[in-house]
Amino acid sequence: MFLSRILISDGLFDLTCSYVSKKNFEKSNLTSSIESLLQQANPFKNVAVFNSKGQLLPKVSHWLSMCFKNEVLATTTIKNYGRSFSYLIDYLNEHDLFKDYSNDDALMYIEEHHFKEYFVYLENEENLSLSTIRNREGAYSNFFNSYLSKKKSRPLQYREDSPFSSGCLSKKGKNKLIELIKIDELIGILNLLARESERAVIQFMFDSGLRVSEIPRITKADIDDALAYESGTIIDDDTFCEGTVYKPFYVMGSKGRRNEIKPRYTYVSVSTLHRVKRYISSPIYRKHFKQNQSNNPIFLNSRGKPWTTASLKKMISRVSKKALLQGIIKKNLHPHKLRHSFAVGFLNSNDLGTDAAHRLLILMTAMGHEFLDTTKVYTTIPADIYCHYLDEHGSALHRNDLMQITWDKTKMNLFKKFGK
Repeated sequence: MFLSRILISDGLFDLTCSYVSKKNFEKSNLTSSIESLLQQANPFKNVAVFNSKGQLLPKVSHWLSMCFKNEVLATTTIKNYGRSFSYLIDYLNEHDLFKDYSNDDALMYIEEHHFKEYFVYLENEENLSLSTIRNREGAYSNFFNSYLSKKKSRPLQYREDSPFSSGCLSKKGKNKLIELIKIDELIGILNLLARESERAVIQFMFDSGLRVSEIPRITKADIDDALAYESGTIIDDDTFCEGTVYKPFYVMGSKGRRNEIKPRYTYVSVSTLHRVKRYISSPIYRKHFKQNQSNNPIFLNSRGKPWTTASLKKMISRVSKKALLQGIIKKNLHPHKLRHSFAVGFLNSNDLGTDAAHRLLILMTAMGHEFLDTTKVYTTIPADIYCHYLDEHGSALHRNDLMQITWDKTKMNLFKKFGK
C-alpha cells in the first residue's frame, strides 16, 4: 500500500485526515481545538505532512499550509521541509523521552541538546552529509523562530522559547571542491545515448549553465530568438560587436522567491544552438509537433513528452552508471556538475568579455547569482583542468570550438530512416 509523507493540494483537502493512502482514508482522534484550527486554513490550498506510520503532523501541516496559502515559501522548499519534519518525528517516536507523545506534540518540548543529539545521529548513523543536515536544520529553525515560538503566528499553542535562539546547532559543512566533466568525458557520455533528444539536452545543459528545473521551460521561440540575435562579441550586458559565436539566451529562472520566475540571460554557443535547431527541424521531432508553434517545448523524452525535472535527473543518472562501468568517468555525473562545467569553461574562454574580471561579471548574470562571491568559487579551478584542448597551431580552443567538436563527434543522422 502506497503511503506519502507529504501531500500538497490545490483543491479541497481535509487536514484532519490522519492516514492517507491510495485506497484508505481514516479520521484521526484530534482534539476539537486542533481540528478547528486546521479548518481555519484556506481549504483550497493545503499541505499535509505525515510520519512513516501515516499519522498527521498537525502543527507542521498547519504551518506549511500557511506558507503555501500565502506563498511565503516555494513549493519545492515546502516539500523538502515536510520531509525533514517527517524524518525528525520518526526519530522522536523512537526516543525514550518523546516516544509517548502523539503526532508532533514532542515539538513543544524538544530542547537544544536534543537537536544536537539528532544531528550527531544523522551524521554517524544515517551517514548524511553535513550540508544535508544543515539544510534540515534550516527547516526546523524556520518553523520554531517564525511560527511555533511566536504567539501571533500560532494562535492555539506556542512556545516561549526556541531551541535555535542561539543560532545553528549542527556542524558547518566543509567547502567542497567544484567537480567538472571534461570535453572528452562529455563526448563519451553522449555517445552512450541512443537518442538525439538526450544528446542535445545534455550538451545544452553543459553549454548554457541552466539548472535542471529550468530546462522544461525552454520553447522553440527561445531557440529562434537566440539564433536571430545580431552577431557580435560580448562587450557588456547590452553591447555586442560583430563576429560573436555566442548568443544571449533568455532563461525563465528557478530561483525566484515564492515560486516566482526569476528571468535572466545566459550565453550559449552557436554550435550548440544549431544542434538543437537541427533536432527540432527533423522528422523525429516534428512527428510529435506537426504545427510549427513558437511555444512548442524543445526537449522531449522517448515518448515525445517534454522532459520533467525528475525524468531528466533519472536519464542523467542512468547514463552516469553506464559511463562509470565503461570507465568514461570516474565519479557520478549529476545535473549540477554540468552547470559547474559551464561556469569554468566560460571563465577560461578568453573570447568572451574584455578580460577575466569582465567575464566573471557576465558569468554572475548568466548563472543567476545575486552575489559575486558566489560566482568567485569558480575562479579557484586551474585553467588547465578545462582548457587543455589545442588546435593544429597550438592555440587554445574556445568554448564554441569545443562545442562544435562535441557535436561533430556525437552527431546522429536524423533523416536516414526517412529516406533523406
